[in-house]
Amino acid sequence: MTSVPRSNTLPSRDALRHQIANEVAAFLSSGGKIDKVTRPNEPTSHTPKPRPWMGDIL
Repeated sequence: MTSVPRSNTLPSRDALRHQIANEVAAFLSSGGKIDKVTRPNEPTSHTPKPRPWMGDIL
């Protein structure tokens, strides 16, 4: 199996997940409250294009 070169500038998904979890935990421990997560509805918000996965490339 040939290895696909990956961009080293992007952190891994697990690293992002841990970073977000740590930030949320710190926010909650400092007295913050999350009532509802709202997402912007304007179409100008940056939505990344879906990236092809191995199943799509092969």
